[in-house]
Amino acid sequence: MSNDIYFVVETALVDDNRKLQALTPDDDGFYCGIPMCALDIVTRNKTQYDSKSLIENMTNPNTTFNTRLRDGELFGENGHPFIYKPLSDPESVARLFRLDSRFKACHYKKFYSKKDEGLGVNIIYSDLKPMGPYGKYAEEQLLDPNVNFSTSLRALSSEQKKNGILFRNILNLITFDVGVPGGGFKYSSKRYYDTSVANVTEALSHESLRYIADHYETISMEGLITESELNDLFKRSKIKIKNSISCFRIDKKTIHVIEDNKK
Repeated sequence: MSNDIYFVVETALVDDNRKLQALTPDDDGFYCGIPMCALDIVTRNKTQYDSKSLIENMTNPNTTFNTRLRDGELFGENGHPFIYKPLSDPESVARLFRLDSRFKACHYKKFYSKKDEGLGVNIIYSDLKPMGPYGKYAEEQLLDPNVNFSTSLRALSSEQKKNGILFRNILNLITFDVGVPGGGFKYSSKRYYDTSVANVTEALSHESLRYIADHYETISMEGLITESELNDLFKRSKIKIKNSISCFRIDKKTIHVIEDNKK
């Protein structure tokens, strides 16, 4: 009888009903709705950040974070900077606050908060674009359906431990670094991206339109669709309407055409 032991460990493509998948950038190259962190939850590192201080640092126009964002200069590095001396050392503090373009991996354009109804968690999302010396690595992770992409905040904070949980009050939010393996926030990865910003063409498949036609008697689209609206909807600039007709469904197999207005 053999004493050999065999096992297999691999990436979970589906977790909490969230599929790990390739993401698609918009026309300007930005990946939209990427999770940065979650509010009012304990991280996997047994840490909880004060939401009020986090939001204040992000939205107050007098903070360094907000100023950099508004000026189009906020970026994330590839992984957190390695600080090998205590923060009492001036060199360590300087590195914490400095954004080093040599390690730039992405540029940030926008941040917003929204509740993920399925998870029951308030998440802060961003629109980011892979950029800089490490941008190609960030994009590889975003595009690969088998690879996750995680983020982690970098900040100066005060802390107090209670019942085994480290509560942190953010004094100065620096940025969100990317490509951090096993980030503290479970939800700060592309697996939990904001699906409401997904390209509408992903939802408008032939099968979904066929289902609508077979199961619903009427679909009202009052004055929909102009060429401008079509181009906005599909994020294109060259869509032209060739034919426009008015009609209504009589039954599943019969559609009555009221007017054939060719343009």
